[in-house]
Amino acid sequence: MQADKLIKKYQILQFLRQMPTAMVASTYVVFLMGKGLSLSDLGLVGLSFSVVLLAAELPTGYFADHYGRRKSMIASCVVAAFAPFVYIWADNLWQCMIAESIFAVSCGFYNGALDAWIRHELQYIGEEKNTLKAFAKGSQAVQMALAGGALAGGYLASQSMILPWIIGGSMDVAALIAAVILMREHYQPFHSGLELGEGARTIGRSAALKFICALSFVGCFATAAANLYWQPFFVSLAPDPKILGAFCFVFFAVNFLGAKIAERFFAKSDPKRQEKEIAFSQLLIGLAVIVAAAAPVAAASMLFYVIHEGARGAFVVARQTYLQQAIAKESQRATIGSIGSFFEQTGSITAYLACGAILAHGSIADVWIVSGGTAIIASAILYRWRKTASRQE
Repeated sequence: MQADKLIKKYQILQFLRQMPTAMVASTYVVFLMGKGLSLSDLGLVGLSFSVVLLAAELPTGYFADHYGRRKSMIASCVVAAFAPFVYIWADNLWQCMIAESIFAVSCGFYNGALDAWIRHELQYIGEEKNTLKAFAKGSQAVQMALAGGALAGGYLASQSMILPWIIGGSMDVAALIAAVILMREHYQPFHSGLELGEGARTIGRSAALKFICALSFVGCFATAAANLYWQPFFVSLAPDPKILGAFCFVFFAVNFLGAKIAERFFAKSDPKRQEKEIAFSQLLIGLAVIVAAAAPVAAASMLFYVIHEGARGAFVVARQTYLQQAIAKESQRATIGSIGSFFEQTGSITAYLACGAILAHGSIADVWIVSGGTAIIASAILYRWRKTASRQE
């Protein structure tokens, strides 16, 4: 019963924290292009997010372990509340990059902190076995927020493009209030300045942590371009914001199903099988992105894009669970979680740089084929390396 109450709080916090993103997800690129940004400019905005988040990940992860995960979550909501209004005010590339950078800092405080909080609270009450359930339920709450927000945001955008941003900013305030009320933690923050470097050294010594961090890099490299360019890629199918909202709803609903599948079938106590399932989800992501890019029929392209979303939903839950199980020291939990996110942002940065180079001479489809192919090859190599490392441990 205690575990269920904690998981419910975790779901509420995840839901509210994702709603601001959900409100603008279906029209984000259209909104930016309406300000005069080109496809290349969109890549620079995405790059600014990843670069700033990359710089923020380690210090914000350290903040969560040093001062508490509750304070880190509160800081995230406070900073996030400013970003939508800066976006409304922005009217050129540089101002949009500033808004994106503010949002990136808020994500730095959020990444790792909330997951570390629920993991420790479950451990504190002796319900550590419910970690997978918590992450699956949290991921499902995220997808529910994204799906519902996408529909609502698409409708609001059809009235005025700034309405989703205004409502999103108010949802950040709601998330702040919920964090203050719902988050109680028994974690005792440490007071040593050595843990940040020690967290990095812990990953260097652990084949399991290196494996999942490397796959995090590959996963973001494979999906960053798909996330950024799906709206202009499918523009002929979705000329209206309401249709974009409906598409986004379908994507997030399937992502939700992927998370449910991971909760049901992901091996809870067999690391070797876990690694196989994680690698397989990455292979499926890569294959689906390639087929979505190359399919000659728009309906087939959309179908495989939807399949890629389902595989992503499964991967996120599997990755979260595997990473948290591989962390042995509680005082490093948020820090190592942030290092994992650091690898994700490095993957996104690499993807955005590749996008710029490919788009100069090719198309969005070319970008997707390169990112999907990289995911397939890299996932196979990493899984083979992990099997070899396991035999040597």
